[in-house]
Amino acid sequence: MPKIKSTLGSKISNWIALYNENKEVFSSDGKVTYCLVCNKSVSTENQFLLDRHSKTIQHINALQRNKEKNSF
Repeated sequence: MPKIKSTLGSKISNWIALYNENKEVFSSDGKVTYCLVCNKSVSTENQFLLDRHSKTIQHINALQRNKEKNSF
């Protein structure tokens, strides 16, 4: 039986689920992925681009600001 190729939307859903375990970080409509922390769209042609965005200084600083804001 041949393998059924996953759609890009289902792949993106699986990728962002890894980041959304503790709180909502990314959202997607199946085509465009949006970083809720940085308030900008993220290219997700492959998983590497999502990983690369999550390691940027801007993303890390935005996560830190949100954590500080929510701790009060």
